[in-house]
Amino acid sequence: MVKKEFSTGHDIEYKKTSRLLIFIGYFFAIIGSIIGLLIALYLITRKDPSAKRHGYIQIAIILFYLVILAVLFITGSIPPEVLTDYKSLLIGNFTPFHR
Repeated sequence: MVKKEFSTGHDIEYKKTSRLLIFIGYFFAIIGSIIGLLIALYLITRKDPSAKRHGYIQIAIILFYLVILAVLFITGSIPPEVLTDYKSLLIGNFTPFHR
């Protein structure tokens, strides 16, 4: 347990968050996975200030990734058919992939 003392004289105890979990969170955030978002949200809820900071950074990475995807979609660099093909993958229908 680590104690952090505030100017009010109160001590707050918190358990240090695993560095491995933070690393895994960054990995999944960079590849744009929903797992990265879940780990980032978990880190934000910790009392450990370092874990909170890393959680916010991971959320920022995911948001940046989503903004880039939105810009590519709006500018036409990613065609709308990609979205319908992705939806087909989610429901298990692979028929749109015939060429």
